[in-house]
Amino acid sequence: MASVTRSKDHSIWLKHVKDASGETLKHLNDMAAEQDVVLRLGSQEGTWTRFRSLPSGSKSTGFKCNDENAKRIWNNILIGESVSLDVVCVIPETDNQVVLRKSPDASIRRPQNEEHFPELEALGVRQEGTVLGIGVDVAWWGGSRKSKDSRAEAIAFSVRRRGEWNDLKIEQIDLNPLFNENADAWTPNADADATLLATALERVISQHTDLDRIAIALDVPILAQNRGLAPAKKANAKGERGGVPRQCDRAWITARSSSPVGWAGVKILPGAPTVPRCDALLKKLREQGFEVFGLCEADHNRQLIECFPNEIVWSIGALGIDTILRPDSFQQYKRLGKKNLPLARDLFHASWRRTVQRSMEIAGASSALVKCWTGQFEAWLESSACFNIEHQIGFTGKSFDDAVESVLSLTAAMAFADGTAHIHRGTDPEDGHIIGPGLRCPE
Repeated sequence: MASVTRSKDHSIWLKHVKDASGETLKHLNDMAAEQDVVLRLGSQEGTWTRFRSLPSGSKSTGFKCNDENAKRIWNNILIGESVSLDVVCVIPETDNQVVLRKSPDASIRRPQNEEHFPELEALGVRQEGTVLGIGVDVAWWGGSRKSKDSRAEAIAFSVRRRGEWNDLKIEQIDLNPLFNENADAWTPNADADATLLATALERVISQHTDLDRIAIALDVPILAQNRGLAPAKKANAKGERGGVPRQCDRAWITARSSSPVGWAGVKILPGAPTVPRCDALLKKLREQGFEVFGLCEADHNRQLIECFPNEIVWSIGALGIDTILRPDSFQQYKRLGKKNLPLARDLFHASWRRTVQRSMEIAGASSALVKCWTGQFEAWLESSACFNIEHQIGFTGKSFDDAVESVLSLTAAMAFADGTAHIHRGTDPEDGHIIGPGLRCPE
């Protein structure tokens, strides 16, 4: 086993690594400049980044902390102390793109070879009978401590009868009644035990007791191996939430590396450790007879799946639809939502329409259903607080963002029920999974 000795600075240097077999050093030496790697120091994991190349063009032999876990782990090691070192995962570079280093905008990319697509694992299971599909935009920490408007989430749902999905319906949940102004760094800011969210889900479910099955898609990590890490409540200045990739995150990282040009940079949030509010929600749903996909029989009648809006948007490019566009083209709803802008009606609806339509299409929805849900979602938005009917102005913001992402999550639930979904996962079902709409399978 390899070991590393703690240096005086916040860097791992290859000269401080002892490795009798040479395998760990080979992995680290083979990495490209500015490439990321997940390392296990002792029993804890964090993400590190190789320094950029030296002016001479040779590779640096140092690695810097790239997330809060890596910094915390390193700070807890005494200078001069040695700890075991394992390479958990080298995060692949995109092999079909090269960054134009001389460009003023380093994000501009040039294709290096022909466009190609990842081979996605088909889920391969259809949920028979009548189904209630629910998509949930979950507020991981119950919203922000500072923003009242952020303390909310949304549920989108629909029913499949005789093989056809019916009307789209949406509910929003106000978490402010259970706001805790004294919440510390490890306590959710509102609805800490997920009572309000679980009650809202139970209310929707109680309206559909005649159905055979229920599939709930949650856009949050609900399973992860225990790595001895405490969840980071707040993102740091770089937007990193802390945590490390799970097996399913790494599987998506590998698939992402084979994306079409411009689609390999979709952000992946590391899913371990899970956060307290989501753990509480999972416990409540299990008490209602739900179980997580992969931990139950394939035909279990109440199943929970993990999905993520970023992955659903990425699927549009990964499946070869609209590859001339880029992920940012389909995430204008989120970027505008963060700015909380008033928009004229046509611009307001244009920011989400194509994203929702494409997500439905890759899930296998008919053109009639796409048209139906698009119209119903537009009508719902115009009847909500997101829209001023008198002036025909839409307001982006948290409520708008939540509504869009709940519908995206619903497309994952739809694809799961219809057998038209793909999945990213590892060998351990306890380390999570990511399910998205659409299929492109190995030939």
